[in-house]
Amino acid sequence: MSAVIHNAQGQNEGPILPPKAVAPIYALADRVAPGHAHILIAAEPGAWADWAARRIHDMSPRAQGPFIRVSRPDLTEAFIEQALFGPSASAYDAGALRPAKGLFQEAVGGT
Repeated sequence: MSAVIHNAQGQNEGPILPPKAVAPIYALADRVAPGHAHILIAAEPGAWADWAARRIHDMSPRAQGPFIRVSRPDLTEAFIEQALFGPSASAYDAGALRPAKGLFQEAVGGT
């Protein structure tokens, strides 16, 4: 017997897993989603971190806001601060009108 993972809108979100493996993931995501705490999901690639983050977003009060996915391996150590917080003012030449937003600012009102 197996199960398919679905998001809050009923769309297929992941591969088929045995029900015993799915239940704890559903339970934890559904338990933390309604809260207002900051959540960091740290997992090995392929360990359902993307699915868990999307599930929490979809079930949260922030579901109507943006969902910004951040994959740590995609960010170099030199670039991570700029990506998360936005470039510093010194990163712009005199012709720049305004600095770009960092990922934290892009996620305001969402996840």
